[in-house]
Amino acid sequence: FGNSFHIVEADNGRGAPKRLLAAMLEDHGVSTEKIKIYDDIGAGVKEARNEALQKGEVLLICGSFFIMGAAREALG
Repeated sequence: FGNSFHIVEADNGRGAPKRLLAAMLEDHGVSTEKIKIYDDIGAGVKEARNEALQKGEVLLICGSFFIMGAAREALG
C-alpha cells in the first residue's frame, strides 16, 4: 500500500485540507506513524524524496497541477 505518506495542502484554497487527507488514510488502515504532515509543499517534497532515496524506495507524488508545479520546483 505504501511505506510512508507525506501530506501537503495546496495554497490556493481549492484542495482538501491536509488533516482531512490524513484522517482518510487512517480510516483506510494506515497507521499514524506512517503519515507526515507539512505546512510547506517544498519541505514536504524534499523530505519525502530524501526518505525514498535513503530507503531505496519509489517516490510517487499525487495531486493537482498546482501541487505538481510546486513539487517540480522543489525538486529542481
